[in-house]
Amino acid sequence: MTLGGGEAEIYAAKIPEKARSAGMKITEIAQKWNFPKECFFIGIYREEGGEFLIP
Repeated sequence: MTLGGGEAEIYAAKIPEKARSAGMKITEIAQKWNFPKECFFIGIYREEGGEFLIP
C-alpha cells in the first residue's frame, strides 16, 4: 500500500518458521547491521493466536 503521495509504503511479510529472524524480538531484528534504517515495524500479527500487536 502506498501512502503520502508515494513517499511511504506499507508491506506485510510472513516470517518462515526456519528463518534466522524467527523468534527474535523486534529490537534484535532492527539492530542488525543490514536492517534498513528507513524501515520500522507498525504491527505484528500472530496467526496461531489470531492476535495483532502494536510494538
